[in-house]
Amino acid sequence: MRISFSVCVRAGAVLFCAASMAVMLFFAKTKAIVIEGLPQDQVQGGSGFTGQEAGQVGHLRFTEEEEGAGYICVPLESSVPAENVTIENHYMDGQVWISIKGASAGYYEETPLSGELSFITEGIYEVRQEDVVIKLFTREVYECQSKLEEHKLYIEMLKPWEVYDKIIVIDPSCGGGETGIVMNGLTEKDVTLDIAKQLKSLLDATDIKVYYTRMDDTEVSAQDRVELANAVRADMFISIRLNADADTEKYGTEALYNACYYLPDLNSVSLADRVERAVVTRVNGRGNGLYEAADTDILVQNARVPVAVLQAGYASSEAEAALLAREDYRALIAAGIADAVTKVYEEGSVLNGQ
Repeated sequence: MRISFSVCVRAGAVLFCAASMAVMLFFAKTKAIVIEGLPQDQVQGGSGFTGQEAGQVGHLRFTEEEEGAGYICVPLESSVPAENVTIENHYMDGQVWISIKGASAGYYEETPLSGELSFITEGIYEVRQEDVVIKLFTREVYECQSKLEEHKLYIEMLKPWEVYDKIIVIDPSCGGGETGIVMNGLTEKDVTLDIAKQLKSLLDATDIKVYYTRMDDTEVSAQDRVELANAVRADMFISIRLNADADTEKYGTEALYNACYYLPDLNSVSLADRVERAVVTRVNGRGNGLYEAADTDILVQNARVPVAVLQAGYASSEAEAALLAREDYRALIAAGIADAVTKVYEEGSVLNGQ
């Protein structure tokens, strides 16, 4: 039996309309829209509002609900559509930012937020051109899962290990006024940051949640770096540094470890060994082996998770500095770190949910 093209088109149109109506009815019934969060590792220059000077600033009012609510509720004006709401997780600063385009500051002078207040210490709002930016100061590192329902934004505050099975922390050394080693045309803070960014492009394609101690030229204390790894219960904590020596002929890759931290499946020594070997293999370079970190190395000694410090090369060596200055060479270092991380998970060497 032959069916005309026009009949097929009409039938397809009917099916499309029926499907569209089903979708519309679903959303009308649930009246909930998921708001995607923007994690801090994608926020450059400190925030997504760079270049916008804060105008009016005020303190938010709160109405506390019963303990165990598990969320913070941010009311929105009826004129604000879902696409005007952006959430940024500034976990290194202990803040969650909610940008609401087209909102009026006066609304938040009169309208309180609500929810379980045990998650936060305080909240403020700032007026920035067309945006009102709400800043919630959190007690710990949280992952935010949010939805918009009946002009109310519900932000569920979850511990990282409640959301992710695989968690690591990557730490590009130095930053800001702490330049690190500056020799042979290299500045340590720039080299380590570039390696971390290239590593991010590789790890973004995996199911591993990665926290970064910095993704821009920001100065971060050693204690804040290690506290991030401890707070998120990272499976592994990898710091990236450069090396230098009075002997300008010395070169090669090394790794530092914490001799006091030991787990049967994965410990600081085995992690450092895997990272050093994988990077040396990728760059086809010289491996100088592992060294116990100094007692004064806060980053290593205060970590309560497996930690390894990769010393990617000697800036004091003119030849190795020339390699470290090359983007393709830094890409190989990043690939080596990624190899080590994925291999640890493939071998099942991590005790998830520590």
